[in-house]
Amino acid sequence: MPFAILGSPRSGGGLVAASLRCHGVTIAGTAGADEDAFSALNETLLARHGGGWDRPPHLPEGWERSPGLAPLHAAAVALSDAAGADRGCPWGWHDPATTLTWPFWRDAITGLRALVVVRHPLEVMLSLHARSGCSVATALDVVGAYQRAILETVEPSLRVVTHYRAHARDAVGEADRVLAALGCQARGAAPGFRAGLGHVRLSRRSLAEFALPDEVTTDYARLCAEAGFPATDVGDGAEDGDPRGTAWLRRGLAAAGSAVGGGRAGRDGEPWADVRRELERLRGELATRDEELGDRLEEIRLGQGGGVSPERARYRAAIRGCRDLVRGHVPAGAVVAVISKGDDDLLRLGAATGWHFPRTAAGAYAGWYPAGDLAAIAHLEALRAEGAEFLLVPETYAWWLTSYPGFERHLDRRHRLVARRPGAGVLYALLARPAAAESNAPAIPLAERLGRPPQLLDLGAGRRAADLVAGATVFAPPGPYPPLPYVDASIDIVAVAAPAMLDEARRVARLAVVDCSGEPRWEWVGDVPAARLPSVSIVVPVCGNWPLSRGCLEGIWATIPEGCDVEVIVVDDGSADETPTALATLAAAEPRLVVLRHAAPVGFVGSCNAAAIVARGALLVFLNNDTVPLPGWLAALAGSFATLPHAGVVGGTLLFPDGRLQEAGGIVFADGSACHFGRGEADARAPLFRQCREVDYVSGALLATPRALFERCGGFDPAFAPGYYEDTDYCFRVRQTGAKVYFQPDAVVVHREGATAGTDPAQGMKRFQEINRGRFVARHAAALASHPPRPASITAASWARLFHRGPGRGER
Repeated sequence: MPFAILGSPRSGGGLVAASLRCHGVTIAGTAGADEDAFSALNETLLARHGGGWDRPPHLPEGWERSPGLAPLHAAAVALSDAAGADRGCPWGWHDPATTLTWPFWRDAITGLRALVVVRHPLEVMLSLHARSGCSVATALDVVGAYQRAILETVEPSLRVVTHYRAHARDAVGEADRVLAALGCQARGAAPGFRAGLGHVRLSRRSLAEFALPDEVTTDYARLCAEAGFPATDVGDGAEDGDPRGTAWLRRGLAAAGSAVGGGRAGRDGEPWADVRRELERLRGELATRDEELGDRLEEIRLGQGGGVSPERARYRAAIRGCRDLVRGHVPAGAVVAVISKGDDDLLRLGAATGWHFPRTAAGAYAGWYPAGDLAAIAHLEALRAEGAEFLLVPETYAWWLTSYPGFERHLDRRHRLVARRPGAGVLYALLARPAAAESNAPAIPLAERLGRPPQLLDLGAGRRAADLVAGATVFAPPGPYPPLPYVDASIDIVAVAAPAMLDEARRVARLAVVDCSGEPRWEWVGDVPAARLPSVSIVVPVCGNWPLSRGCLEGIWATIPEGCDVEVIVVDDGSADETPTALATLAAAEPRLVVLRHAAPVGFVGSCNAAAIVARGALLVFLNNDTVPLPGWLAALAGSFATLPHAGVVGGTLLFPDGRLQEAGGIVFADGSACHFGRGEADARAPLFRQCREVDYVSGALLATPRALFERCGGFDPAFAPGYYEDTDYCFRVRQTGAKVYFQPDAVVVHREGATAGTDPAQGMKRFQEINRGRFVARHAAALASHPPRPASITAASWARLFHRGPGRGER
């Protein structure tokens, strides 16, 4: 007869397991590998629903029968077979998390019963704080959730309830009672077992004195009654234990809202939230009044002829217009990025916070203009991920929108125009969401269908042609026309400015012709290819720093191609901040999000390999949490496997937050050292960096590979754990299978390098870079023999020379 020992953590399940073991019962999950196996499976089950033992997730009715749990169901059956191999004696296991996952185990193991261990809720909370560092609010949530799970999901006919203190009074007698109730034949108690309770004991009066929520005390009383150990009989004597511990508990419950009003409205420290909000409001009002006073004084000086030039007067009027624009549309406390040239006056926006655009990591004006549209877009999206909520384009800097037309198109498509005021400027709301359907473009994801940016021939349509299809490669024909110097059906889309060109446009168009002489009118001349993107599992390892991860996830959701089968697997590698709670909230609202959690950090390699085991996509995409994906990245990356022969790994363009190029593929030298091709170049769209080509390796910050190939190669090698060179090693092993490694320039993400692992090679995660280089060289010495030596210095002049060498070979 198998059984599971249930109850909240720190409720005494370990003591009961030890007692039953002395009665000849086989108990798995008490120590050693068994514990790892049962608890690891429970941890996986909870993590897939965005929780953990200390963050009980919401489990919808019927969750245990989800088809996606079939592999875990088989693992549970295998565990049961191994643990209960000796069918001649009763057996069970102890892992408190089984309380939350009971329906899964009940369905997996035939004849399973539950032995529920109950303990005074306040004693459990004190023990959770002492042993696990739980706050009062967390401990109270745990106690309530576990008691509720027992009463709501464990059928009364399948559960036997025992009280922790009953084993202290008579361990042998209580063990005999519960085993008989479970239908188990015990072999008799072995000598030497002592309950040995050395913990605080609280009386029945404390349930009322500490003002626990009614549902907690009611559920506890029900379980005590089932145990034949009424709550009124518990701890009738004087309380003992640490008085400071109980004082901590009393204060914490009061702060959590339990002692006042009987509710759970608050959390530790939240009484100050209203004070902080009021303080921010007052600060905003003072800043606004200060600016209004300054503007009024300026007007007085102008009116008195104070020697102010007309240019200065116009400039001051423009600043006042910008402030009025922001005050009328931006809420207090919001962050506004302002295109400027280092003028701090433009950042004084009353209750709003102003940021220079562009700006340095330290917040100062950057002192340069972006090299092109992509650099401007990358910098904007990096700032949005860091907290910028609006973009203000003062009228004095309106030339930006004409000098960077791609940047303006990005604003129009991805974000929302809030207001445009003559004499002031333009205000956009920076929204982390896909653009709405564009009036001038068909509702067909052409780039995704084609696996590349569509070609668009502009026959005089100009700006209107560029606005037709997001991400299209737009070009104009040379020389006078007609006729056009192109063969029939050779160009995806042709846009014309006059109907007279329609016939010639229909000849060369492969998919569509667009008449832009008035409102754009689409005429389809060919069939659009069917969707060809494979199903994708995007793997994002995280470890703390929730604001960083949030920016990455928002960028992912905003750029997933229409109709693409995508799941996002976030591996929480032992985060100690608000990450677990935030992920649980997101997972409850987003069915495409899968959350795995490690109780303690295992590093990048272990996190990625764990995610690959549960992934269901045909394509794995590994993405750092310190990245911000730009529109079109996933379609270009995933579509490459349909268009590139023998592709085994594909990476993309990585940009610094300021828009400079960080990586356009990687180069490995004979000594095993590596460099990022094009690193530091201002223009990531220069011809050298726009070519899709084979490379030595691509960074694990953005790496796509077929799941079947990843499994065949054994994933990232744990020898390179916790990280560094695992991506390079994987690319070299992939080439050994006959597959190829490619750089895809149209898959672009911003990478805040070092935000997760740091940048100091002498400490922290970064120190493994040099350690693992030695392991890499030892393994791939034969392949590295054909690689070029590392040059004494790598400068901008090096890129052209390095470009003309094939991956894994010397100079051409």
